[in-house]
Amino acid sequence: MMNRRMLFPLAFVWLLLASCSALAGAEADEFAKATALMQGMTASFREQTYDGVLVLNRGGEMRSVRIVHVVKDGQEYERLVYLDGKPLQVVRGAHDIDCVHVGQRLLLDSAAGHLFGHYSAGSQGTQLHGYYQLELLAPGRVAGRPSSVVLVRPTDEHRYSYRLHLDRASGLLLKSEVLGAGETVLESAQFSQIMVGDAVDPQALEPVGDDVVFEDFHGVPVHLSKARATTWRLGWKPAGFMPAAHQRHAVEDQPQVSSQHFTDGLALFSVFVEATSKPVSVFQSRNGSTQAYVAPRKLGGTWASVSVVGEVPLATAVRIAEGVEPAIEQGASTQAGQQ
Repeated sequence: MMNRRMLFPLAFVWLLLASCSALAGAEADEFAKATALMQGMTASFREQTYDGVLVLNRGGEMRSVRIVHVVKDGQEYERLVYLDGKPLQVVRGAHDIDCVHVGQRLLLDSAAGHLFGHYSAGSQGTQLHGYYQLELLAPGRVAGRPSSVVLVRPTDEHRYSYRLHLDRASGLLLKSEVLGAGETVLESAQFSQIMVGDAVDPQALEPVGDDVVFEDFHGVPVHLSKARATTWRLGWKPAGFMPAAHQRHAVEDQPQVSSQHFTDGLALFSVFVEATSKPVSVFQSRNGSTQAYVAPRKLGGTWASVSVVGEVPLATAVRIAEGVEPAIEQGASTQAGQQ
């Protein structure tokens, strides 16, 4: 028969195991709740009607833009009014809200893209899980609206962390912060004021003045089927990053530049390759969370300038650039060397 001296240690072990199991269950539940919030956020930015002023702080430079987004009869319409510098209005519409594209809107060079675009293609928990950990923080408040706060931490050194404030009423992303080492804020975007739903006047979509550009919602066209036509490929990229778009840029009397764009659903990086007559100088700079790295690379006996630009740390950008190599022959295996 078990004596009393053994009873306490065994009871302690049982309690410890039970506590660990409860903790694991709580963490799984927290991840599920955070994932549900992010999935709701993904849908909200397209399916909700809103009108607000977004302030972007990037590399110490601040700019603001008014975003009017209206959903009517299953179609979305949008007007962006840049409030700093040269006057500019961008008008988009109409676009089916259930139309989904690979890497959709990740490549838009607009303040709206900085806040919403990064989370539109891969915020499903199945994709985030394994590359990021999600944590619910204490509730916050942005632009006078209560928010749920989700901390997104990477599981490797090739990504940044994100702190996201989601509107508790509508699920809209109200504030986004990209965090570097020690949770230093590298860049942020947040609404300083916003109206949601019936409070928005649809007439606000109408442009005023002559400084208007009309764009398609699809933004940069995606040509994944043409990716094999390029003369180069990535020998290495961080695990989880998938092709978002492929482009060729041709300017008369100028060398052709080809590019490929990759995203894991949160972060985005692009690789540009341009033929050169001699090796270019190595160059690197960072603006907010966007790292730029340029280096010479010999591809098929000729020199090329390889540029990596995106939301990845410098060491990762360097490794990506060093892995650019001539494309393998047709029929051979595709990109390799993922971590």
